Amino acid sequence: YGRPFALLYTPATSSFSVVIGTEPDGAALVDQEQIDVWVADWGHWLANLGDEPGIEAASVTIETAPDSGTRLRREVEMNIDDNAPDFAQEMLREVVARYPSGSSTVKASVAITFNASHRSGSRKRKAEEMARELAARLPGLTAGLQATGAGAAHPLSAQELCEAIRIAYDPAAAVLIDEAHAVGETPELTWPDVGPSAAQASWGGYRHDSAYSCTWAMTSATRGNVQSG
Repeated sequence: YGRPFALLYTPATSSFSVVIGTEPDGAALVDQEQIDVWVADWGHWLANLGDEPGIEAASVTIETAPDSGTRLRREVEMNIDDNAPDFAQEMLREVVARYPSGSSTVKASVAITFNASHRSGSRKRKAEEMARELAARLPGLTAGLQATGAGAAHPLSAQELCEAIRIAYDPAAAVLIDEAHAVGETPELTWPDVGPSAAQASWGGYRHDSAYSCTWAMTSATRGNVQSG
């Protein structure tokens, strides 16, 4: 279907997972009516997942991290006009120099897990069969997701997923990966290489490479009304 995507297989549960990358528009400078439509479409999309055959689970991940500024620098350098006034060029270069110090990048992804069997007790399908079936189903799933305000939704390729996992374990690698893309190179990453080079689990969290992971969980919802704005 002309759109490569990564397909993760979990032998313990005989399930396959696909990760969809999104670019949420956010609520800034958006009318309340549009926000209401997005929320309604999101509920509709989630409800439709219950009617999709073989879907076992779906999860949403929102990642906020310091921005290295490499992508902005590349965009400015590619589009700056040498004939533009010196003052305008200097302003752009100053923005590039100052931007990384206090900026952040926000990424969002949706993971959908499918059972290898059509129904309980039936034959488990192989990776090739699942790949063909999901290639036909993903365009419909991503189109519906875009209507929720998720922006341009697309299934992550193997390279994109490897980069995302590598950065999750080692945030310091984000700068190196961004710099490689800035010069037109693709980082050589394979699935066995993207895990942590060293890790230590404890009662309070999980230390891995250049980061430390821990979880804050909400045990109960607030008793009062929650305002949307």
